[in-house]
Amino acid sequence: MMGNVNEPMSASSPARRRLVQVVIGAGYAGLSAALAARRAARTGSHKRNSELILVNPTDKQTLVTQLYRVAAGTLPAAAAQIDLGPILAAYGIRLLTATVHEVDLEHRQIYFTDDQPPLTYDQLVLAAGSEPETFGIPGVMEYAIPLYGLAEAEKVAALVSQLRQDPTGPGLAIVGGGLAGVELAAELAEVLPAVPESSTGARLRPVTLVEATPQLLPGLPGKVSRLALTHLQERGIRVRLGSPVAQVTGAGLILRDGSSVPARATVWAAGVRGHSRWVPAATRDRRGRLLVNSFLQLQDRPEVFACGDIALATAQGRSQPDAPTAQNAILQGAAVGANLERLASGRPLVPYRARNLGLLLALGRHQAAAVFGSTVLAGRHWQWIKEAVEAHYVWSVAGLGALLLQRLAAGGPRPNPTSPTVVSDHRVALKA
Repeated sequence: MMGNVNEPMSASSPARRRLVQVVIGAGYAGLSAALAARRAARTGSHKRNSELILVNPTDKQTLVTQLYRVAAGTLPAAAAQIDLGPILAAYGIRLLTATVHEVDLEHRQIYFTDDQPPLTYDQLVLAAGSEPETFGIPGVMEYAIPLYGLAEAEKVAALVSQLRQDPTGPGLAIVGGGLAGVELAAELAEVLPAVPESSTGARLRPVTLVEATPQLLPGLPGKVSRLALTHLQERGIRVRLGSPVAQVTGAGLILRDGSSVPARATVWAAGVRGHSRWVPAATRDRRGRLLVNSFLQLQDRPEVFACGDIALATAQGRSQPDAPTAQNAILQGAAVGANLERLASGRPLVPYRARNLGLLLALGRHQAAAVFGSTVLAGRHWQWIKEAVEAHYVWSVAGLGALLLQRLAAGGPRPNPTSPTVVSDHRVALKA
C-alpha cells in the first residue's frame, strides 16, 4: 500500500561500517544531487563515515541544452561536455563508469551490463534522465535520428554539412515543435542557404518543422508560440502545425492525414520518457517516470530518491508535474541532495519546492525570447543572457578553469547567417 505522499519516510539502513550512497546518472539532476549532498555533509554538524558513488556510462556530462547547436554545426561536440573527474575529486565523490542493467530495490543491489560486480547501496538516487518517446509510431527507431545525445547530434551535423553544399532536393524534417525542435530549426535558419521554391519562387531553406498540435511550444504562452512561428517562417523554415506523424520512412514522413513530407533525414525531437526500464514497472507511469512523494522519494522506498526527467515530480503548492527541463532537473537534484544528507543524519526531510526562474528560448544566434509566467520578452540581449546563464552553470559546477576550456573548445567567431536578416535590438514586452 502506498504511503502518504505528504509525509516523509524514514529508512533503516543495514548495519555496515560505511554508509554507501549511490547516484545513478550524471546529467543535470544527478550531478546536482551528488554535489548538493556533499555540500550539505560538509556544512552539517553530523559527521559520519560514508561513501558517495556516482554511476554514469562515461566520465563526462553532456550539456543537453547545447545539443541543438552541435546538431546545426555551430558548436563543436567537445564544447558541449564537462569532464566529471576533477569536479567529483574535489568533493570526494567516486565515479563508477558503468551501464546499469537492473536495480533490485528489495535487496538494494545494482547490477551492470558488463563485468562490473553488483553494487550494494544504503541510499540511492535515480537520475538517469530520459530517452526518446516514440509514441509507438512505426519507423521512428529505424529511420529517425533522436536529438538526445552527442553522437546523434554529430550525425545530424554531418547531414547539415551536406545540405550546406547541396540544398536542393529533399531536406531535413524535424518532428516536434517543442523547445528542442524550435531551437534547432532557428539555428539551422542561420547556417543553411535558402533556395527558390519551384512553384512559388519563395526562398525557403531545406528544413521542415512538423508539430502534432495546433501551435509551436505547446504549454507555453500563445505569444511566444506565435513569435517563434513568425521568426521561423520569415527565415524560410517550413512549419506544419496540427500534423501528427503516422510513420517515419527512409524517404521522410507520412502524416496522419495521408500527406507526406519528403526528407533525406528525420530528426526526432517529439518528446521524452523516463529512462527507467531497469526499475520495477509498478514504480513508474506510462511515460516511464518514477512515482515519487513530495520529498522525491519512491513510494514505500524511503531510501530511494528520484529526480530529473526520470521522476514524476510535483513541487509543493503546484498542481502540475514539472516539465522536463534542465532548470527543473537542477532544482530537483539540489532538493534530493539536501534530503539525502538529512535522511542520513536522521533529520526531518524538506518537501521539494520549485522557484519559477523563467525560461529562455534561443531563436538562432542573434535572437532569443524569455518567458516569465504570462510575460514574454524578446530581443538580441536575451540571447546574451542565455549564454551567460549557460556559462554560469559550467562555472558553478566545474569552476573557472573548466569554463575557460569550454570557451576555447567553442572556438572562433559565430557563423554569420547565410542571408542578411534585420533583428530588432530593443526589448519587446508581450502579454499572453
